Amino acid sequence: MDVFVWLITMLLPVMIFVMGLVFKLSPPRRINFLYGIRTQRSMASQEAWDAAHRMGGQLWSVTGAALAVLAAGALLVFGADIAVMFAVYGASFIGLFVPLGVIQHRLKRMFDERRQPLD
Repeated sequence: MDVFVWLITMLLPVMIFVMGLVFKLSPPRRINFLYGIRTQRSMASQEAWDAAHRMGGQLWSVTGAALAVLAAGALLVFGADIAVMFAVYGASFIGLFVPLGVIQHRLKRMFDERRQPLD
């Protein structure tokens, strides 16, 4: 039972880390509707698409690694418990979606045509 709880608890943090590595090492080359960070801003241009995946790869690989370390620490301190698993999954969902907001904010700052350059 303990091994199963460890594996299930570590699954989402490791998947976030792997997704980050995939976006860093082999991001989708062209804008598409099947795979990648598909938001209105990221799909506005090829340049925004590439920037979104560079940022996403970096953010998710760091977030996934940090979540995996925290999850392993929680499992060691509190034991292989279902409550620990749910806490890790809650933190993982936050770690999965917060970077999307960060990416959107950065893309807005990078590619907003109405923004005037500082003199």
